[in-house]
Amino acid sequence: MMVNMFYKALKIENPSVASLCNTGLIRVSGIGAAAFLQGQLTCDMTKLANISSLAAHCNTKGRVRALYRVFQQGPDFYLRCPNILLDKALSFLAFYARFSKVNLTPINHSLGFGILVPIDEVQTLPFAPLQINEVYNIDDYTVIRVPGTAEWNRYEIYPISKTNIEHLDTNIMSNWLSSLSPLSENQWDLSNILSGIPDIFPETSEQFLPHDISLPELGAIDFNKGCYIGQEIIARMEYRSKQRKYRLALTEIVLNSPKAIPKPGDRSADGLSIFVSVAQCPDHLSAVALAQTPVVHESRT
Repeated sequence: MMVNMFYKALKIENPSVASLCNTGLIRVSGIGAAAFLQGQLTCDMTKLANISSLAAHCNTKGRVRALYRVFQQGPDFYLRCPNILLDKALSFLAFYARFSKVNLTPINHSLGFGILVPIDEVQTLPFAPLQINEVYNIDDYTVIRVPGTAEWNRYEIYPISKTNIEHLDTNIMSNWLSSLSPLSENQWDLSNILSGIPDIFPETSEQFLPHDISLPELGAIDFNKGCYIGQEIIARMEYRSKQRKYRLALTEIVLNSPKAIPKPGDRSADGLSIFVSVAQCPDHLSAVALAQTPVVHESRT
């Protein structure tokens, strides 16, 4: 019900596009790129053929330093995260990259696009509908379908392509993008939250364990791959913890003033939850957040 209410509040009736100016990319290249990332991130790098994945980069205590959407183009890998976290995330990776044959290249402004398409208008796409997390290359663009809701499909599109792509007779993708209704980046952030996808920011880096923000449920953790940083603690939580202490929950926030928007890392009014991602609603009187929220366990009699 809450998701439907906020999507209606967005007042979006047509396929819409947001410029992802606040999104950054890290390109990981070199002959050791796949092996290096396999030992760093929580997803399995061997399963990224035409598939993207959320992936956490954790510290030795299993706490999430950065959360990426990872995809592969040709021999190179791209890690997408908030631009505000890019320098910090890059420094975490660079510390270990000294011992590997890899190059790390920051792309501070990805020039990517976020697309919202109503379910009943998917036929307007200039490409065949994709499965969630599927990666498709067309007309010099990389298209990724990311999780959405029952009402909307969502796509991230970047001007990055590998060598073997489907070229169109005319630049249909550019023409299609220019025909879409404009969407603000705040609206895109709101759709990200309503789709249940968190982000990690400088204020929350190394604060959360993956299970406490539902990363296993989001497919960001592969428990069958080999070792990576923090793997022992994360695996112990998965297989030995009988009860979860926290979960990721969608939360509505009533604002005392339009500018009184909580930041990631702030606590809720009752002090029990920590905000992970926050976006203001179009009415400016409320906000919606994904929050690390205590799990209430029933007492045994």
